[in-house]
Amino acid sequence: MRSDTIENFNSQFKGIFDCLGQVPTKGMIPTRLYVLGAVFVYQLTLLQHFETNRNLRVGVKPCLQAE
Repeated sequence: MRSDTIENFNSQFKGIFDCLGQVPTKGMIPTRLYVLGAVFVYQLTLLQHFETNRNLRVGVKPCLQAE
């Protein structure tokens, strides 16, 4: 069950942040910062959806692209 959940999150995360190929950074530390920033923004967006009683699985990508 855990692997199904992780795979769903990974595919959703990669789709939202267009990380299906290479990331736009070079080196391990900049790549880590890029991914950490993406996770932080994703969590803030989910928090905003939760606090406004919106569905957590619908409309996350358009919300991130608008801001």
